[in-house]
Amino acid sequence: MKYTIKKEECIGCTLCAKKCPIKAIAGEKKVKHEIDQAACTACGDCFRACNRGAIYDSNGKNNGKVVKKSKKLVAFIDTNICIGCKNCIPNCSEAFAIFFSKGRLGGFSTVDTSDCLGCRGCEPACPHSAISMKEVDR
Repeated sequence: MKYTIKKEECIGCTLCAKKCPIKAIAGEKKVKHEIDQAACTACGDCFRACNRGAIYDSNGKNNGKVVKKSKKLVAFIDTNICIGCKNCIPNCSEAFAIFFSKGRLGGFSTVDTSDCLGCRGCEPACPHSAISMKEVDR
């Protein structure tokens, strides 16, 4: 089965490229990615990793993770739940959207929603489910 990235849906979060075991996906952060079809082994790792539903299989189906085009997906961290473990920070594909703030019980993480790409990389990294993704108007 072949996989392709729909450029109009890709946000350039790099999650697919990071998951590709043979590095068959090219693209910089915030730039649309492309799969090298000659190198791709069709393992499906990129398909499962894409949190925007931008990768389609040869049957024309994506993985079902879709965000409306008129909306932007952004991460929100509940500072009442966040314990400041910082697990979310290295999982942020933008690397600068999440930052640590000193304060209550040593500190907590917060998100600059203007920089957040909405890749969902941080959400599963939180051991306390303090991160939720929300659709906001563009």
